[in-house]
Amino acid sequence: MTNLQWGVSPFHPGRAHTALSGTDVSVCTRHLHEGQLVLESLGPRRPANLRICPECAVETVALLYPLPTPHRRTSTAQAS
Repeated sequence: MTNLQWGVSPFHPGRAHTALSGTDVSVCTRHLHEGQLVLESLGPRRPANLRICPECAVETVALLYPLPTPHRRTSTAQAS
């Protein structure tokens, strides 16, 4: 099971971001090698009166509900 926590970045103080448990990097920037958002005041509840980061919302849904990978097409299916 994927566990998430909430936090705030000093670079985007008006947004609540999500992070995977055990990390302090926002879900919306975890794929970056440079420029990751390090979050402060991590906790299990969304900080009050803050809007949810839209990028974190999309990435969090993708983490929790991944789409199945399509099956590779066989040579018979490709010929038709």
